[in-house]
Amino acid sequence: MGARPLQARLVWGHFISTASLARGLALALLVLAGPLATGCGDTVDPAFATPDATLRSLLRSHRLDTVAADVLRDRIARRERFRVTDHGLYRSCFTSFRDEPETQGLAGFVLGAIARSRGQWRTAIGADGVHATVRAGSHARIELVRDDERGWRIDLHRSVPVQVQRQMAELGRRVRERYAHDGLPTD
Repeated sequence: MGARPLQARLVWGHFISTASLARGLALALLVLAGPLATGCGDTVDPAFATPDATLRSLLRSHRLDTVAADVLRDRIARRERFRVTDHGLYRSCFTSFRDEPETQGLAGFVLGAIARSRGQWRTAIGADGVHATVRAGSHARIELVRDDERGWRIDLHRSVPVQVQRQMAELGRRVRERYAHDGLPTD
């Protein structure tokens, strides 16, 4: 076997071997393609980049993200109310949110399930990569949907049992009747 002749190219005024040039191009492609392959190049808000991030954002919207899980469960057992501290973040956690009693009740149900099972979530992303199910404790099942521009959002109507949805609808109807009776706006 004879010696291989040195192959070189003139690049930006310097002689570079073909092998060095090939390695440099490969490295450049990896650097550029890495974020695209992993989704890091997306413009999705990190608060909604994964199903778990969305659930943590919902807790953060009530300043519950730093409260210990056992303290949260105690507060729920005492039927304490949790107050929204970041309304924009709160609304953004859901696929559709309307400021009406029914929607607020459904969102409260989801918040309670997530707070009760904090740290014990089991997330399964569907084969389509667009739907995710989070098991929050033994009974609650939170459904999320991914949008390429907005990230993962909670689908209230798929996450709350039909019986609870009916109760919230009835409660909303009574609230609107009461408001109408008292001459208050109902929308």
